[in-house]
This record gives sequence, C-alpha cells and structure tokens, in this order.
Amino acid sequence: MKSLREVQVYVLYSIGAVIVLGIALVNGANFGMALGAAAGSVTALLALQTYHRDAKLRRAEWLYRLYQQFYENDRFDPIRRLLDYKPEDEIKQLARDIEAEDGTVVHEAFVDYLNFFEFIAVQLKYGNLKRDEVFDMFEYYINGLNEHEFVLKYLTDYGYENLTDLVAEAKKRA
Repeated sequence: MKSLREVQVYVLYSIGAVIVLGIALVNGANFGMALGAAAGSVTALLALQTYHRDAKLRRAEWLYRLYQQFYENDRFDPIRRLLDYKPEDEIKQLARDIEAEDGTVVHEAFVDYLNFFEFIAVQLKYGNLKRDEVFDMFEYYINGLNEHEFVLKYLTDYGYENLTDLVAEAKKRA
C-alpha cells in the first residue's frame, strides 16, 4: 500500500503531465508530441523522486555503520568511558601523555576517537549526512569534547577544523 505522501506525489505528477500536455497542444504541437513531452516530464520527476529516496537510504546506511562503529564495536570504549565518567587520574594522565607526545596506547586511542568525529564533521560539511541525524546519535559525546580544555587545545593544535566547528555548534545547541 502506498503512503499518503507517495499518493500525493503521483497526483501532482499527473496534474503536471496534464498541464504539460495542455501547454504543448495550445502551442500547436500534435497530440503525439504533446503526449511525449508529458511522459518525459513525468519520467524526469519520477527519476528525481527515486534519487532522493536512494540518497535518504544511503544516509541511513551510513548512520547505521557509524552507530555500529561507535556503540557496538569496543574500539572507542576506553576513550568514551574516560571522557564520559571523567576519572580524574586517568584524565590527567591522558592530558600529560598528549602534552608529552608520548604516543601511548591511550593517546593513540584518543586520536582515533577524534578522527572518528572529524570524519563525521567532514561528511556533514559535504552534505553526506544531516546535522539533525548526527546530533540525534552523537550529540552527547560531541558535547563531551567541550568539557576538557586539553581536548579543545588538541583540536586546534592538530588541525581538526571541521570537528572544532562541530563541537562549537554542539555547545551552542546545549
């Protein structure tokens, strides 16, 4: 069964086809040419509708993969736990590791965590994801980056421009 929106779209396409047919006939085209113009118009509109539906499906697939990577895979668990629960000693140790550029396991996990969100920010920039979708899924953790001065400094110092903008936007939304 078709949704109400789909029925409305098809009705609008039909009305558009009738209008195109009428205009063509009024302008002296024979019935065959007018019918061809109307059919071409409807085909173009259906193609556009299919494109938008497929784009929405692709975004949903992207979001699902991002969801799996972030929530179901344990790759980001150590940093997510650290920034979420804020154990003071571990936070201080991470800040020291970053300052010393030691390349410890936790430091590298932190960089991977930031790269994940930088990737999302780039996808937003190029229109592959929508802001509302990203904030619905990740706003809490994006805002969590705002809570630590050493994280904000790291974003600035190491060229995470897109993520810096996303974090600032999340702060305004909070």
